[in-house]
Amino acid sequence: METNADPVQRCHGVRSILFICTGNTCRSPLAEALCKARLASALGCSPADLPGLGFIVQSAGLAASPGQPAAAEAVLTAQLLQADLSQHRSQLLTETLLTQATHVFVMTRNHLQLLLDYFPDAGPVPRVLSPSGADLDDPIGCDLAVYRECAQTILQSLDVLLPTLQNETI
Repeated sequence: METNADPVQRCHGVRSILFICTGNTCRSPLAEALCKARLASALGCSPADLPGLGFIVQSAGLAASPGQPAAAEAVLTAQLLQADLSQHRSQLLTETLLTQATHVFVMTRNHLQLLLDYFPDAGPVPRVLSPSGADLDDPIGCDLAVYRECAQTILQSLDVLLPTLQNETI
């Protein structure tokens, strides 16, 4: 994958994964928490140990209001899947976050276009999270069942992406 990521991270083998959605309270935080949980499980460590093993996983929003907690349904959904969103606070996407990332995943094709419009030359080439390129609908305002369906879709995408990310050489 072509990347404009921070050269210090590239030469030290750090994989910095950034998930992006709109408000950073539902989809991208769920993707972040579920990615951390899956990576930690695969590596036999806790999510807190991931940075020491060369994995930084974050999320941000294209239109986030900084400091907001994850939606209650997202927190509960993550908890049901052995992931933790209880301490999440939303953050607005910045050029710095993008340039520090080695992998950038968005939730929809619209996010992809907005990201390319706002930051045309920053960071690695972004991709839609779904390997098929399908949009992941925003569950905001929906019931827990919709959040659980969203999380299952995220997990299916991660199951395809994570083996490659784990084994690649940066």
